Parts: sequence; C-alpha cells; structure tokens
Amino acid sequence: MYMEMGRKIRTDPEFKRRYEVRTQESLAPPLLEHVHAEQERGAFRTDAPPEQIAGFIGLVANGVAVQLGTGEPIRNVDALIEFVRSAVTDRAPTDTRRRTRP
Repeated sequence: MYMEMGRKIRTDPEFKRRYEVRTQESLAPPLLEHVHAEQERGAFRTDAPPEQIAGFIGLVANGVAVQLGTGEPIRNVDALIEFVRSAVTDRAPTDTRRRTRP
C-alpha cells in the first residue's frame, strides 16, 4: 500500500494535490506544534527550526512504515529510538540493548 501510494503521488496529479493538502492541513501542523512546544520547554534542540526537525521525524517515520510494510522487522528498536532522540535533542545517545520488533 505504501509503495502504491508513492507511485500514485508520482503519476496522478489530482491524487498528489489531495495528498499534499491533507498533509499540510491535518498532519503537519500537529507535529510542528509538538516540536515547537518541545523546543520551548528545552526538550528539543533549538539550533534547527521546527520544520527541519519535524521533517526529520517524518522521514524516519516514513522509512519505518515502508520497512514494516515490506514485512522487514525493525532491528534494534531501542537503538533506532535513541538515535532519533539524540538527533532532536542536545543529549548524547546512551547504550541500548538489542531488541527487534516485527
């Protein structure tokens, strides 16, 4: 489904328009608000704009969705979460034990 959606976005201009409108109106604002709030309270780094951090989080989430959609498990989930956390905060990564999720 996820791969099919990518194909439709590339080949169907009307579908692409609807997808972009939906993303901009209903998906992006809550994530941007969350990132901004986390920056305000000092939990997220402030050397990058909220749009950049939200874009990174979205990219990782999309990659996870594609990988799970193809039936490939996420290897070492704790390390992935810690890597994302260290990327959006000023905190250095910590050691994580290896855990796989289907």
